[in-house]
Amino acid sequence: MGEHYTICDAYLFTLAQWLEADGVDPARIPRVVDHRRRMAERPGVKKAIAEELS
Repeated sequence: MGEHYTICDAYLFTLAQWLEADGVDPARIPRVVDHRRRMAERPGVKKAIAEELS
């Protein structure tokens, strides 16, 4: 949704986490991979992932 964070960003991040496991070549969708990288840098995302993995 442009520069504004929306629920769509969180959902795309979740789906993008499964790319490789689902046999998708991430090189084919570099913008999605870049979005995943940027989302993973967000403090809230880091916290949520840490809680999920603990």
